[in-house]
Amino acid sequence: MKTHPETVLVTQRSGQNYLSKIDKSCDQSEAKLLADVAELPLLLFEVPKSTYGTAVMMPLLVKPVSCADWLATSGVHIFWHVLTCFVQAVLIRSIKVIYDDELSYIESGDCDQLDGLLYFLCLWLWTFYVLGDIQETADMTELFLRQIPTITSGIQPLTFLKEKNEDISWSGKGGLSMLWKVGFAVFLLLPKLGIAAVLLAFGAMYLSISTSNSGLILNTLALCFIIDTDELVYHFFVGARIQRLIDAVPAIELAHMPQPWRCWAYVAPVMKLLVSVSIAVVVMMAQPRCGYPSGPLSHGFAPPQNTASVRAQMLGQPSPSR
Repeated sequence: MKTHPETVLVTQRSGQNYLSKIDKSCDQSEAKLLADVAELPLLLFEVPKSTYGTAVMMPLLVKPVSCADWLATSGVHIFWHVLTCFVQAVLIRSIKVIYDDELSYIESGDCDQLDGLLYFLCLWLWTFYVLGDIQETADMTELFLRQIPTITSGIQPLTFLKEKNEDISWSGKGGLSMLWKVGFAVFLLLPKLGIAAVLLAFGAMYLSISTSNSGLILNTLALCFIIDTDELVYHFFVGARIQRLIDAVPAIELAHMPQPWRCWAYVAPVMKLLVSVSIAVVVMMAQPRCGYPSGPLSHGFAPPQNTASVRAQMLGQPSPSR
């Protein structure tokens, strides 16, 4: 019986030699790029690991047999979703209250001028952080409204197939009625989108009234914490078994790219950069901040006011020389 020779490659990793064998029985002329060999899907939609994902998916994964069973499998996750929205709403309201209070320090000059580049970078990071959450909402909309089958009435739990290679795939059976899909959109997707949009506006206002560079960085991190509340609640309150169940849900892979994703795929990187930078620049020019009580645009891009002199006058001390 004829055997094919093997080539032994010696590679070095962390100071040690490793032997790897390449079977020459493979036809080297058939070598392709990794993207072609792996047969990667053009689009892939996954269930988000958050309270939004569990609130939608649990009724589709478990069929309750009693009211108590429904409360244990689906009702509790709807409660965590409502709690998440409530916490985020309270924090957003607190941001507005803090903004109104801190604005007086900006108007009086009792603050330190922010480093322009640092201020822009924090605004930009916060902007595309929120836009990433909005993009996740768009992916959820595609997954739950278009990819999950629409049935005539009610909710029918989804079924899955286990292939020979132990992979799990969708069977195409089960789904949601159009009425339930509209209800999930109003109850889950719209609040998620609304919270992100309001946080984008109020968060930018909150960053502008930072009274120091260190406070600017801390405020940026605090805003990111607020928008991640749904994931924090999910990882802390949702049981390990349910988390493993959500992890086991296979992603929906699409071999073709439907509209509007086909157009978006070509322009997404450039559009994301342009939109995020544009929002950051507009906020930076229009929003009041230390040295510009009415915003740089209202001051005609004049040099910032000497906040140190204003503070000295408030304290009855001689103004420092420029």
